[in-house]
Amino acid sequence: MNDFQNLKLQEGKLRTKADSFGVKGKNDILDALDLAKKAHEGQKRVEGIPYVIHPIRVANTLMYDLSSKGVESIVSGLLHDVVEDTNVTLAEIEKRFGKKVADTVLSLTRDKKKETKKEKFEKTLQKEQRIKLLKACDWLDNLRSLAYCADRGEKWQRHLQEAKEMYIPLAKATENKWLIGEMEKAYDKVLRTHK
Repeated sequence: MNDFQNLKLQEGKLRTKADSFGVKGKNDILDALDLAKKAHEGQKRVEGIPYVIHPIRVANTLMYDLSSKGVESIVSGLLHDVVEDTNVTLAEIEKRFGKKVADTVLSLTRDKKKETKKEKFEKTLQKEQRIKLLKACDWLDNLRSLAYCADRGEKWQRHLQEAKEMYIPLAKATENKWLIGEMEKAYDKVLRTHK
């Protein structure tokens, strides 16, 4: 198993880095990790591994690669899919983590009944830098995951098209050179695995 797909390793990295956020910050991050693990229990990523590795890797990207010091951003990264994909509510998130985290998670959540991915992408482009960075980290992880998918069918093709039309443009909108470069490298890797 490679490091990218190793849940134990990814969670260990998160726990280690959480120590640098002080007692309250660490507790908030670990509380969010616990909630994400419980909420996503039994769910799998497209590559067949436990779903919770995705929000953990998003939080790790924020902390390790983007040097984020904002506890609310890390917590939001861990919880970015719980409202969209589980029974966790925004009210529960606000009660446990505060309004800023709940508002951030809401900004990252697509109402599948009311908006398309393209419409959500257009709204995200208008958000503050912090939201764009979080969503770009989410999509970077999704793009990196495509290289490990055995099923190269319609869903895989759709994600590859979304990467070209939305993921890379969002990374460019962040104006973060590292993120832009990583998104382009991940896209190129997926194209090479497609051949």
